[in-house]
Amino acid sequence: MRILFIFNLAVTNPLFLELVHRLQHEGHSVRVYDFISSKTYDPVTGYTTFINSYWWAKWVLKIKYIRRFFIPYINKKCISKEFKHGDIVNVHYVHKEYAFYAKQIKQQGCRLVTTFWGSDYLRASDQQKKAYQKLLKYSDSITMVEGVKRIFENEFPEYKHKTQSTFFGLKLLDLINSVTERDIAEFKTKYNIPLSKRIISIGYNASPLQQHLKLIEAIGNLKSEIKEDVHVFVPLTYGGDTEYKNRLRLELDNVGVTYTVFESKLEEKELALLRCASDIDINIQVSDAFSASLSESIAAGKLLVVGDWLPYDLYDLWEVKLVRTSEGKLPENIKAALSQYDNWEEIGKRNSNVIFNKLSWTACLQTWEKVYKT
Repeated sequence: MRILFIFNLAVTNPLFLELVHRLQHEGHSVRVYDFISSKTYDPVTGYTTFINSYWWAKWVLKIKYIRRFFIPYINKKCISKEFKHGDIVNVHYVHKEYAFYAKQIKQQGCRLVTTFWGSDYLRASDQQKKAYQKLLKYSDSITMVEGVKRIFENEFPEYKHKTQSTFFGLKLLDLINSVTERDIAEFKTKYNIPLSKRIISIGYNASPLQQHLKLIEAIGNLKSEIKEDVHVFVPLTYGGDTEYKNRLRLELDNVGVTYTVFESKLEEKELALLRCASDIDINIQVSDAFSASLSESIAAGKLLVVGDWLPYDLYDLWEVKLVRTSEGKLPENIKAALSQYDNWEEIGKRNSNVIFNKLSWTACLQTWEKVYKT
């Protein structure tokens, strides 16, 4: 198959690039087109270049103040020249601008697949969703994770017959599976993490939408004797700004717990160790779809405390056990999680096996290929 992705290359997501490279490795011809900035990425060479639909295109696209006027013309010319009958065109992480090209893509004889990641739908305004309509109309298939799929089908029942569930595979699973107790001890020693304390990890990045301040306040409400036995992980390796990160440190100092902030980007091995070294992970972000970070923590056998408003129905379908909490009962549920952790090992193992069986790249790649063929 020839698979052409439409994707904003300014969005950093290693899972998307992993999908691109794995499809290429399976023998498919793959290319990525960025219709926001009129660039193209070739996974064979690893090079990103301007779309050269016209002889003057690369010069115009370098001029900041006028390029936005020419981008739609350059993109449409690119579609007419490079998109062929029978090609699979897969839009990833939806922007309203993509609707402008949907009809032309179909006129070229391509199969059009639109993939929502989660926040591009869950955080979209009514006006943005209205702008998506043309893209949805011309799409042959609309894919997303199960939690978003349920919400989407309630809001757009007319497209229910087009929806399918897809996932990115989790590359980190192999590394998580290889981590030993000695590896974890060495990781804790490297970062001066107490070996005897129970580790609570809060959030997955530095975005304020992770609601770190509410999590810190809830931990601060625990009794002193409980806090003495707790150490907090705060992963802040992407997102956020310096002012917000400094405020989190100040609040953690005030609540009287020991903590470790991870601010520098971690290599994959260390990220796997971070997942394994934690005991309890808490996620109460404002909205979410199907988080890779959350699934990695489940694969590591950890006890997950999650907001009861988050659309994690698929975990229920898979019989993965989570502790759900409202904001008001967060301190109570953190205390309960700490008290029941010693009995969590068998549940954690069952949860872990589900994630390994469902979200390996081998299983997920078969699903993507099925979407492209049917």
